[in-house]
Amino acid sequence: MVNTKSKEKEKESERDSNDKKRRKSDSTVTKIPKEDVYASVVQFEEQESQHRPAEKDAELFHSTCSELRKLFEEINKLKKLKTEKARLEINEKRIEASFLFVLLKKLNRLDKVRLRTGRDDLHNEKQIVDSNRLQLQNLFYESEHLNKEVQRCYQFKSEDEEIDLISEEEFYAQAPENIAQSGKTSNDEHARRLARLSWELQQRKELAAMCKELEKQKELVAQDNETKTNLRDSLKPRLEALLKSTKPLQEALNMNFEEDWKVQKIASLLPRPLYLVYANLCAYSEACDNQLSVTINGDEIDAKNLEEIDKFNSKIDLDDVPDSDNDDNDGENDRPSKGHHHRRKNKDVLLEQKKDNLFKVHPLSVSLRIKSKINDTVLCVTLYYLPTLNFVTSLCKLEPENAAGVSEVLNPASILNALSPGDYGEESVNPKTYYQLKEQSIDDFMVILREKMLGKPYRWAQDLCGLEFLNTASTSTTNYSSISNEFVQLSVPKIVKQIRSRWQARLMLNSQISALENKSFTSTSLNQKAARISSSLLQWTAITWEEYCSSLSTKRFVDANVITSHDLLYRAVITRGSAKLECFVGINANYPTEMPLSALELSWNGRHNADSSAAIRDLEAWVNLIDDPKNTSNVLELQIHRALSSLDIYLETEGTLINSSEFQATKTFLKAFRDRTHSRPYKMMENSGSVVYTQI
Repeated sequence: MVNTKSKEKEKESERDSNDKKRRKSDSTVTKIPKEDVYASVVQFEEQESQHRPAEKDAELFHSTCSELRKLFEEINKLKKLKTEKARLEINEKRIEASFLFVLLKKLNRLDKVRLRTGRDDLHNEKQIVDSNRLQLQNLFYESEHLNKEVQRCYQFKSEDEEIDLISEEEFYAQAPENIAQSGKTSNDEHARRLARLSWELQQRKELAAMCKELEKQKELVAQDNETKTNLRDSLKPRLEALLKSTKPLQEALNMNFEEDWKVQKIASLLPRPLYLVYANLCAYSEACDNQLSVTINGDEIDAKNLEEIDKFNSKIDLDDVPDSDNDDNDGENDRPSKGHHHRRKNKDVLLEQKKDNLFKVHPLSVSLRIKSKINDTVLCVTLYYLPTLNFVTSLCKLEPENAAGVSEVLNPASILNALSPGDYGEESVNPKTYYQLKEQSIDDFMVILREKMLGKPYRWAQDLCGLEFLNTASTSTTNYSSISNEFVQLSVPKIVKQIRSRWQARLMLNSQISALENKSFTSTSLNQKAARISSSLLQWTAITWEEYCSSLSTKRFVDANVITSHDLLYRAVITRGSAKLECFVGINANYPTEMPLSALELSWNGRHNADSSAAIRDLEAWVNLIDDPKNTSNVLELQIHRALSSLDIYLETEGTLINSSEFQATKTFLKAFRDRTHSRPYKMMENSGSVVYTQI
């Protein structure tokens, strides 16, 4: 392509040089007037524009422009050199560029000539078209009458053309031979058409007779339905009157059929998870646990309308925000900010609606009430179902509400924490919830649950309602988000027993803490051998997690994650004389299955704890070592009782080492110390009606 362009340029340059020579030679012979030269040049260029195609000139134009660019670049480079040789080369290249500009002007003139010639040709053709158009109008006028006659012929239709006939294949397959006459109609289209019409007529007569018969049967069925409807309507007031008349008998026999029917009607509106837990809890209560009662809470009308409301909310899509404001404001350039604010407001409203729909609760809920065998308090656990998030939350309450006594122990918000290992209800067990919350930019959904007073999504609540989810932390093949009645039947007895056991344990713990706060526990109440205790419990208070962690004696429990912020934390102060023993007590949620742990710190002749003193370590181990299964009901009081008696032993034995007369011996023990470890006689034994202390 480049070679052809260069050849063309060489030819053009040769042609121009020949023209120059010819002009010089002609000028020497004769002088031609300027008008004749201009006319001959114009005539020559017109002939050249006709014989040479425009595409070739376009290629020549582009190649010339590219050469000009190259020359400009070379001139620019030569100017930077600033030498005499570069100046001479610049002059030569300027001459070459001038020739190329002359060539561009010539190509421009040729293009103008072609344009003028095309315009003239177009004008001539228009004149020809106008004359032909006039002739065509005359022909149209002459043929109009003929077209009307032809249209009349085309519009004529036979009545059989409007009949929708079956296909020819179906006709020959279904019609009998006396109508089909395949030998005659296969080659004769008119005969075939008549035969198909005859078969259609016969079929329609048969269908008309069948339609009349079916209409008669329809009338009979309608009359029968009307008779039965009237009978049913007449039975309704009679049944209502009968129920009213039998109501005193039902009350006398304690057979409230109407109440049962109402409950069953409302139960049918429950979502499947709540329906399964309600049915199984009712069955378990009747069969195994008469202290357990189950009720349904909520509005029946709202439950009926829930399906329609969900359909309406599902149509709201944040991505399909209406753009009608743009169309309405096309001609209102004076108010663009108002329309933009209106659209942003609509989007914010849709976002809030979508967030509310995410945490929308089913109108009906199920409550189970567990009565206490110790007192008259009742633990009420209400289960709510969130359809969009597809999990169940549990909200605990005490009845009566002022029955808590010690709020830290019987706090409804935490009384059912860790019912299963690590289950504090602070995260959803449904993996889908993470992506649903992320889409709405919600970081902590527990804040919203607390605002709506819906409780916590415990794992045991999902098991109780039969909701099984794929555990992302394991490789088990559990079905994702499946609801199994068999799973509920297995879970209900176990979970109800766990809740009852936790409830009973917390009530007993509450009574122990009340006794410790009031300092009303004695050795006799603990079934301990009567022994004089000189130490006294000065203070028993609840403390925060920060206060618990601030003590050096609790550091090893915190580092080992034995005591966490979810546990109940207390501080007991035991004194005797100038000695003060601080007991930092951590009570696990699974008390008394997991024993309380006490971290001891003694203030006497300095500050001592288990890390700095082997004697305090032995004392702490003895206080925490309660292994008698008979004393699980008052294990916390036993530990404090041990701390009191053990502090007496420690001070009385330690006084002999430092020759201190502050603490007089009130305990009888065989040896104050034993072995190289200098173990002290903390263990109490009975000897001939008296109490003797010996080493563990």
